[in-house]
Amino acid sequence: MIKIFSILLTVFIGQISYSQEVIVLGHVYDTDTKEIIAFANFGLFVQDSLVNSSISDIEGLYYLQKDIKVKKGQTLYFIVSINGYEEKKVFLKSKKSIQIINVYLNKS
Repeated sequence: MIKIFSILLTVFIGQISYSQEVIVLGHVYDTDTKEIIAFANFGLFVQDSLVNSSISDIEGLYYLQKDIKVKKGQTLYFIVSINGYEEKKVFLKSKKSIQIINVYLNKS
C-alpha cells in the first residue's frame, strides 16, 4: 500500500504547475538600419497558448508582465510581428523572472 501511495504521490507532484512572475522588456530594432520600430505586436506564450500581449511604444520599448503557471517541460516564448517585417519567435529562460531582450527584425 505504501508503494502505491508513493508512486501516486510522485506522479501527482510531477504534474503540479508552479506560478512564476515573468517580466520581459526591451526595444525593437530594424536589423539593417538599427532604427527603432514602433508599434510592433508582442504575444507571450506558454506552450502554444497565448497568455499576454502588448505593443511596443513610439520609442520601440515593449514590456510584458504576467504571473504564469508553467508545468515542468513547457516552453515559454514570445512572438514579435509587424507589417513589413518577418515574424520572430524568442524563447525565454523559464527560471529567470526578469529578462531584458532587445529584438532585431528583418524586413520581409
